Amino acid sequence: TRLGSTPPAATQPPAVSAWGAVSWQPGASLAAPPATAARTPESAPATAAELAAGVVAAGGWPTRLCSEGGRLNGAALTSDGRRLWSAADERGAMRLRVWSVDTAQCERTHEIGVAAWAVCAHAGVVYVGAADGAIHRFLETGAQPGERFEGGGTKPVLALEAEPRARPAWQRDGASARERGPLLLSAGADGCVRAYELPLRADGLGRRAIAGTRVLLDGGGADGVTSVRALAACQLPSEGLPGAAGRALLAGGDEGVVRAFSLRDGGGCGEAQGAPVAAGASIHALASLGVGKAAAALDSGALL
Repeated sequence: TRLGSTPPAATQPPAVSAWGAVSWQPGASLAAPPATAARTPESAPATAAELAAGVVAAGGWPTRLCSEGGRLNGAALTSDGRRLWSAADERGAMRLRVWSVDTAQCERTHEIGVAAWAVCAHAGVVYVGAADGAIHRFLETGAQPGERFEGGGTKPVLALEAEPRARPAWQRDGASARERGPLLLSAGADGCVRAYELPLRADGLGRRAIAGTRVLLDGGGADGVTSVRALAACQLPSEGLPGAAGRALLAGGDEGVVRAFSLRDGGGCGEAQGAPVAAGASIHALASLGVGKAAAALDSGALL
């Protein structure tokens, strides 16, 4: 997308388009935009008027990602960018579909029996957050059924985010931390933010609960925390910081504030960083914009 300096003034969340990918409006079925709105990255730059509108249409995915009357709940590109996974509620049938990016055709379908609200791909694996609090793990390629893990809660998982890479071991000034795998981070309707070290491992107690689960934010009704809907792992300016000390997680949702948590190694992982920042409206999405920067998409249609 191309983002302008002035967010659109709208009472409903605006439609969002991506280069050669999808165009949809939260809560609505996905459909391609009009042919007149099509644009490719190589076409002429957007006009000042287009930039002032906030988002420039870039063309649409030529195939519906869900059936007529269905609801698209989430989508994610695979690690190699060759496939798109989508999660849809189609009149009570909950389906995961795998699409070829080259042909826009569905290659296979999975069903998990409950609604899926979050999809995240990382290192050849796709993770799906379900309405019952579980996390399902699938291989990006192949038709094998997924594995179900208890995520630690019973309410819907609304967001999943994975650290892009493992954290190396480090030692400095007498302090040290072991090498650890990247973290899979989840947030949900219970107001909790949880972290799981990859690869996911069951605790061996028969419930398929994820071993080593850390709770970064405990909703529990404290401090007015409600559903957390968005996560973003961000790189911080890290001069002089060893290991993963320069990485943080941003979280936001219905409460309308952005919270930051450390993703450093060792005991400091999960500690709150600074005071929550008020956004002025519910937060629907967060994204890292490089070192020390991030963006938040609000229910009001504004982009911070």
